[in-house]
Amino acid sequence: MILLKVKQGTDTHQEALRTVEQQVTSPLAIQAAQAKDSTIKCAADQIESVYFITRNEIVNDKCKQLQELIASITNYKQLTDFGHESYQATTDFIKCISDQVTTELQLKIKNLKFGVCIDESTDAATLNQFVTFIRYLDENVLPQTSFLDVRPLSSKGATAQNLFETFIYVSVDHGLNLDDLIGICVDGASAMIGCRNSMKSKLKDRYPFISIVHCCAHRLNLASLLDNQKFLVNFSIFNPKQAIIHKDDDEYGIHELDELFHVYHSQLKEISKESYLLEWREFKAQLTTIFAKYNTREVCQTVTKRGDHSYAGFPSFQFLSRACLTIPVDNCWPERGFSQMKRIKSKERNRIGSKILHYLMNIKLNGRAKMTKAKALQIAERQHAEKERRVSGQKQLQSQFAIQQTNQGLETLELVQLNIYETSEFVLE
Repeated sequence: MILLKVKQGTDTHQEALRTVEQQVTSPLAIQAAQAKDSTIKCAADQIESVYFITRNEIVNDKCKQLQELIASITNYKQLTDFGHESYQATTDFIKCISDQVTTELQLKIKNLKFGVCIDESTDAATLNQFVTFIRYLDENVLPQTSFLDVRPLSSKGATAQNLFETFIYVSVDHGLNLDDLIGICVDGASAMIGCRNSMKSKLKDRYPFISIVHCCAHRLNLASLLDNQKFLVNFSIFNPKQAIIHKDDDEYGIHELDELFHVYHSQLKEISKESYLLEWREFKAQLTTIFAKYNTREVCQTVTKRGDHSYAGFPSFQFLSRACLTIPVDNCWPERGFSQMKRIKSKERNRIGSKILHYLMNIKLNGRAKMTKAKALQIAERQHAEKERRVSGQKQLQSQFAIQQTNQGLETLELVQLNIYETSEFVLE
């Protein structure tokens, strides 16, 4: 009996497989697959043209004219016959390209310590825009700075609470873990870096280990220096030349280490004070003998690269060397971002929405100089899959709505019939 059931199940399974194979190899299925490939290829060509106008700061309305020019020169009529030439279609392509650029950035910064540069400014439409750049170390332990986000501040303006809330929203939207945040660089505005009731004080209350750095370029114009400059001086102990000068001083670097470990204590909980002092003396010997010819950045990069091998005995200094390379000390990148924002959202294009402004800046600042054919096909396939899911979801909602309306209609019909029956009984009585 059991063997018979297994055989029946096996036969049913084989029959189902044959049915699926017939569906896949049927002329209709082959024709549908060819149509899909042709659609994706045409979409990839359009994505390349959209990427070109975006990178070269050309208005979106010129995309159709560019495609017509390409079609007339190359006799590639499918580019214009494909359709999807409206403003909304161009915007959808820009969104897909920006999403791909963002995905690549998220893969780069995944599970890494990072720093951010933030600032706010007014655009051509007199809206306060909050821009964020992220600083991280790449696979070659070289510091990189990338555009992360731009969005308008709420009607509350550039207040400390509004700046703080906007930064939290940015970190949540981009999936950033603020426990991995090393430092933030800001300008000298009181709402940003004031001692009381500022964005700095609010961040310190929630994340006390974060280093808030006042931009060195802004600070050059000030007569007095702020406390964060004293903190950054502690990293000078990693300068091999300073270590050589103080090679006979047993107490060299001890005070600076206390300051650094006090700030990053929450991220170095497993390391005791005695262990890092012993580690420091051994590390200082390495500085004075091996790294005498290197500068501070080269020392930090070497320690970070070899942290899992030659310098496995210096885990805490590997972290501090990464922190030294990751903390941003100037706020020049947001200024560059605002310059780019004013080029994109000019007086002639001051009606650009917040989302499309973010997409355009993301492509311009983080995108490659030229898009490859393979990358365009990848984005087109992603867009096609998202469109199929969206259409499928809409059909499902429409089907559910139709069923609901039908059920309501049946209930209404039954109610009418019941009322007629009750009325007839009343009349008969």
